[in-house]
Amino acid sequence: MPTALASPSSAQATPTVAPTGSVRPTSTTPPGATQHVVAQVLALDVPASWHVAQGGINPSGNEAWDFLSPSALPGQCEPIGEGVTECHPWPIMRLEAGSIVVAVRSYGMPGSKPPTGGKPITVSGQPARWIVGPAGETCREIGGSVADTIVIPGHAGGGWLSLDGCLAGPKTAAAERVFSALVRSLKVVQ
Repeated sequence: MPTALASPSSAQATPTVAPTGSVRPTSTTPPGATQHVVAQVLALDVPASWHVAQGGINPSGNEAWDFLSPSALPGQCEPIGEGVTECHPWPIMRLEAGSIVVAVRSYGMPGSKPPTGGKPITVSGQPARWIVGPAGETCREIGGSVADTIVIPGHAGGGWLSLDGCLAGPKTAAAERVFSALVRSLKVVQ
């Protein structure tokens, strides 16, 4: 299903729809301008200069609805042999130092439980957790050193929703500020 994307922020923003599986390029815009992204049941405002690409089912069977980054976003699947494709939980890319890629995801394989820890926050009036720590294996594979995650339990048929940030060090302060701004704009829309 195409994901609606509004033009850079303004009181008169007009939604547009990108074709399924496409990368949605962004134009040069004034500093501080944002684009409103709706990824299934989560909505957030991202910098207007960022790239937004539709995700898909990742190897664990969970789903990445959208990927967001200031860097170009290639796909998450690659051919590895004749007629064989391998898909990854993150786009096939290498993060530059100080950069970030963010995934809007749905988790909830049978028997899985949302991560615990972090600090309690509220997203759209619902309890959530903000977990920051060292990058996991798949984030490290693309150059990440810090994982910044928002977990919203009780969705996706007993699963949870998340905003997953993969930040590349050694200096992550600017990327952390951008992730914090994304979190402040995050809304559950269904």
